Amino acid sequence: MSTTTTTGMINGRLRRTVAPAAYPVSVADAKKQLEIATDDTAHDDQLTELIAAATEQWEHDTQYVCVSSTYEYLLDCFPAGSRAIRLPVRPVTSLTSVTYLDGSSSETLATTVADLDRKKDFLALKYEQEWPSITTQTDAIVITFEAGYAASQCPRFIRRAILLQVAKWFEDRDMMLGQTEANFDIAYERIARKLGRSSYP
Repeated sequence: MSTTTTTGMINGRLRRTVAPAAYPVSVADAKKQLEIATDDTAHDDQLTELIAAATEQWEHDTQYVCVSSTYEYLLDCFPAGSRAIRLPVRPVTSLTSVTYLDGSSSETLATTVADLDRKKDFLALKYEQEWPSITTQTDAIVITFEAGYAASQCPRFIRRAILLQVAKWFEDRDMMLGQTEANFDIAYERIARKLGRSSYP
């Protein structure tokens, strides 16, 4: 006998608790993209800032985490009528814990009740298991997990999209390039739309 797993997004709050140790592209990568000499350090600080901003923009647009980070997903309740909770970013690489409030105490949800389905990035109930009863309270459930790639394994097309965004912002600091800016946008969007969820654009 099999069961049907239904999934859903429920209202929750995502926060990053451990930031990535590196960015998916380096200042040297950005210099190569922009044809800046490697020994020219005049723009290094600016390029570092642009890489950080472009990485944040990519993750916002696609919900794809570039480099491994730790997150907490906070929910008020378990989903009624659904056997799974879809996590809001991807790729999810490991589940650390699921804690919930039961009365005045904090309990940990056993992996025999629900565990990570890495193929679809959701927390799914096991066969014949049910979500536990919880105290009605804001952020009563905390799902802690890791998502993203090792910096050296971030896919090339993601790195390419970030470099395109860095180049656009560096070359068009005054937003005056017109058609050139539009070409950058088209190239970036073609990559982002391959992975974008409903929040993009």
